[in-house]
Amino acid sequence: MHIRSLALLGIATIVAVSTRAPLLAQHVHTNRPRGQQLLPLPEEDGVWHFVVYGDRTGGPPEGIEVLAQAVKDTNLLDPDLVMTVGDLVQGYNAPPLWMAQMKEFKETMAGLRMPWFPVPGNHDIYWRGADRPFGHHEENYETHFGPLWYWFPHKDAAFIVLYTDEGNLETGDKGFARKGVDDMSPAQLEWLGQTLKETQDYRHVFVFVHHPRWLPNYFGNWDAVHDLLKKPGNVTAVFAGHIHRAIYSGVRDGIEYLTLGTTGGYKDHDVPRAGWMHHYDVVTVRERGVQVAAIPVGQVVDPRGLTEAHLTDLQKLIEGDVVRVPDPLILQGDGSVGAMLKVSIENPSGQPVESTLLIDAGAEGWFVRPDHLHLKLRPGASESATFEFLRAPGSFPERVPRFALKT
Repeated sequence: MHIRSLALLGIATIVAVSTRAPLLAQHVHTNRPRGQQLLPLPEEDGVWHFVVYGDRTGGPPEGIEVLAQAVKDTNLLDPDLVMTVGDLVQGYNAPPLWMAQMKEFKETMAGLRMPWFPVPGNHDIYWRGADRPFGHHEENYETHFGPLWYWFPHKDAAFIVLYTDEGNLETGDKGFARKGVDDMSPAQLEWLGQTLKETQDYRHVFVFVHHPRWLPNYFGNWDAVHDLLKKPGNVTAVFAGHIHRAIYSGVRDGIEYLTLGTTGGYKDHDVPRAGWMHHYDVVTVRERGVQVAAIPVGQVVDPRGLTEAHLTDLQKLIEGDVVRVPDPLILQGDGSVGAMLKVSIENPSGQPVESTLLIDAGAEGWFVRPDHLHLKLRPGASESATFEFLRAPGSFPERVPRFALKT
């Protein structure tokens, strides 16, 4: 039975039940004489959500901590499921290291309270070292993560995962953004065409790939893929990764094309408004359409954690004498400064603190190095650091640099 037929049956059932329990008025209820018509009730169209993670790898090993934070954020948002866009492991290696990275990723993702689904990327597949098989790590990937391409249903939507690192199937050469390796194989195209027929009665179809092959620097047959995607008329959006920068490519034949930034991977810059950010996309699905929001990792706060005891403890950090400079900064008679200054930072709270010590850059004419310091302090612990303060002669400063602790 088609999905839309099932939906109609659901509507009929609701109507039958409602005849036994009359509907209440579609506005707020009050015993006040006026104003209730000013507050219309929200839609009741079965809204649901899913989350999409960007690339995890291509950066330092500490990126796994960004992914772990994204997992915590996601559990608070409580979507139906989580998708990825590939580059789950660092890869470009032989099996022993690949296996260790695979276990690390899966152990981190095991913290999710909802299902998650992988997408293969070049870091997950490409082999470096001796005894390389024809398909690189394809067999390892399918053994430990899942099929290279697949689809599954959820509510009124179908999710399709495609594989964009097949490479040259005659030579075994793998790569991207060059001729001869960017094409999707006839076998996968045939499967995609059949899948789109099987999913044509779903309200939405979402597609996930690693490489955004619709961008100008690719040389493959994405136009042929797009022609397949547009035929049924129900493909809503295509999500990709790889370039480590969020880019919206607009709507083509009713299909939105979105590329994610990173969720732990390397960033060329840290400019969220320009697409360089650690984030995940939250997709809201309604009968009338879909909305996508990019949320920076770590910006979701659990209000249940803001207990009175917790806030009282943190107040010690806010109001306490946390940053101490025991020795004065000596200013010479010509206005110059050349001094090494020892600074101590203390954590007076009862919980571990991860923070950054910043130096005020607004003090004109000063040079301070290092210009910041990352800190991880256990409860009651302290740490010391030495900063060099330099200032050229010729005038007297209106202000001196100040320290600020950002937690």
